[in-house]
Amino acid sequence: MSESKFFEITQMMADKNNISNDMLHAASLVNEMFNTKYLTPLNNAIQETLDQVAKNPSREVRFIQSMRTFLGAQNQAQVDEAINLMNQFETMRRIIGQLGAGGVDVNGHPLNGTCVHNDGVYEIDENCMRQKSCNDTSNLFMVMLMMNAFS
Repeated sequence: MSESKFFEITQMMADKNNISNDMLHAASLVNEMFNTKYLTPLNNAIQETLDQVAKNPSREVRFIQSMRTFLGAQNQAQVDEAINLMNQFETMRRIIGQLGAGGVDVNGHPLNGTCVHNDGVYEIDENCMRQKSCNDTSNLFMVMLMMNAFS
């Protein structure tokens, strides 16, 4: 009886369709897990930040919104697009700011004040570097790609 089982198993393994289907199923499971564990929470966090920005608009957005009612329908659509773009940029700025907070040194220890190693070598002030990069818009492109990928 066990010889029959081995024969069945080897026949099943020899069939390329079985292996191919199993590989597709495994890839599907990995894709589903990745979406569930990483992409969905990231998308939810981005959407939550975007909703917060929309609920608490900046002064500039409020000013543009107040002027919107005095414009024609076509111009109102353009103003809505401009407001949406401004909200997206504010969302990106907030996300980048949140990514810059909670820094750690090269050993994974939290940054709090000056980091001096046991050998007396100072750690680079990563908080300062992050603050500079938060004011720089070079990271906005990556966040904008993430937002467009999930919308």
